[in-house]
Amino acid sequence: MPTVVFCHGMPGSVRDASLLQGANPEVNVIALDLLRLGPEEVNLLKSIRKLSDGQKIHLVGFSIGAMVAIKIAASCPELVSNLTLVSPAAPLSTGDFLPDMAGKIVFDLAMKRPKMLRAITWVQGLTARLA
Repeated sequence: MPTVVFCHGMPGSVRDASLLQGANPEVNVIALDLLRLGPEEVNLLKSIRKLSDGQKIHLVGFSIGAMVAIKIAASCPELVSNLTLVSPAAPLSTGDFLPDMAGKIVFDLAMKRPKMLRAITWVQGLTARLA
């Protein structure tokens, strides 16, 4: 069974991987807990080496998690068979492109009104579960 290692976005969590697993039951989906591991590359690489158990993995990065997936793939290419980036994003500090982004409203809410974003996300999750 192929192994997919999922790097979630922000806001996001390891629970996001359940959607990927549900759509791909034939693969083993493992989510890196980026909130717990932090951005330190040494922690990420230790986790990948442990998860891979010497086998090649398919890395999937969503949103800002794409940047993490790229870093991992570049740091240990011998462990990565595939790299898939879904809606890749770069840190907002790398340029003044927020005003032109399709997700501007979401990023504005995350920065200025996190409680409102949390409420909207909760309603969105409830709607998805009911659907």
